[in-house]
Formats: sequence, structure tokens, C-alpha cells
Amino acid sequence: MTTLTISIPDKEKKLVTELVKKLGGEIISVEREKALYKLKEGLTEVKAIREGRSKGLTLNDVLEQ
Repeated sequence: MTTLTISIPDKEKKLVTELVKKLGGEIISVEREKALYKLKEGLTEVKAIREGRSKGLTLNDVLEQ
């Protein structure tokens, strides 16, 4: 089997996923861009907390949710 790395428009994700599965393949990894965006978003939040523009969660806040 061959592994390919491709970029496709978000709107075509479902079509390509169905085609790959129909051909007997599997999707190994999806949404690297989204993961990078989430990481950047998290770092922005940490910066805001450090600068006092936002309040961080305590351990109790996390455990109660």
C-alpha cells in the first residue's frame, strides 16, 4: 500500500474520505492545520493570563467541570 500526503479544500473532505474508503484505503491523519490553530489559540490564552487580561482556571475549577 502507498501513503500519500495531500491538501484538499475543507468542503471536499467528506467526498475524498468516502472515495478513499471505497477504494479500500484508510485515512491516517487529518487536520494538521486545525491542530496548529488550536495550539496557537492556547498559547494566546496563556499570554493573556500572564498579562492579567484573563483569569486562569484553578485545579478545583477543572475538577468541577
